[in-house]
Amino acid sequence: MNHYEPRQHSDSKKWHYTCRRDGDVWAVGRCGEDGGHDTATEACSCYRSHLIDTARFGAKAEPPGPCRVPGCKRAAKELAEVQGFPYLLCEKHHSKEGLEKVFPAVGSAVSSY
Repeated sequence: MNHYEPRQHSDSKKWHYTCRRDGDVWAVGRCGEDGGHDTATEACSCYRSHLIDTARFGAKAEPPGPCRVPGCKRAAKELAEVQGFPYLLCEKHHSKEGLEKVFPAVGSAVSSY
């Protein structure tokens, strides 16, 4: 199992968003490249930004449905995908900015992939 969460580096005391599996821990997203963060919240925000920046756009929604942006009543015919999780977004919101409105905050997670 993969255990994702922010962890504080024992030497630098900086926070990174990480994955732990079988006793190994490594930074994920940009956290391994940017020198770390002062807080766990900043590390989570960094990883969230990375996920949004690497989202895939353009897959057709079958069937179409309502846009996920709160208050939007438009039909969504395309998806934004973040690590395989789909987000229905209308033409107006089918962008990174639109995805930011519906993509949840990042915290701890466990996955089998």
